[in-house]
Amino acid sequence: MLSFSNFLACCPSCVISQGTYVTAKGSELKGSWNENKRIGEFKTVDAKGTRWTEKYSFEGVRKSRTKDRVEAPNPDFVEGATYPEGEKAGQPIPKTIKVLVEADEIARKCWNCNGLSRDRNNHAWACRTHKGRWAEDRDYRGSGYVWCCFWH
Repeated sequence: MLSFSNFLACCPSCVISQGTYVTAKGSELKGSWNENKRIGEFKTVDAKGTRWTEKYSFEGVRKSRTKDRVEAPNPDFVEGATYPEGEKAGQPIPKTIKVLVEADEIARKCWNCNGLSRDRNNHAWACRTHKGRWAEDRDYRGSGYVWCCFWH
């Protein structure tokens, strides 16, 4: 499922779309696309809830993928203390250290289509299986809905 929040144009020949892509395997990707290629920085959550930052070139080639980390107070920090031995012997102990960001919720399996998703992405049209048939809306303007999803 792909939803776009807005569109940007860097030149008349290209349109950069920003949005969120949710895969059937439970990954959620937020970032920018150009000509159906990922570009720039993407914030990704995999099915297990691990948060990642992925960077793509303008050609859509992934350049890096790192787990998201935040600064946290170092429990070993004491003012003026240094490492006693090893590779860092004599160097000051840092005040903060980088730790992994808290994991997101785990993607759960849909009982209807067996796709993986999170509650925040759940809505009447999120299921990837439509067992009902298309029905014209009563305003007769070309819009409509699928019966199996309309009454959730």
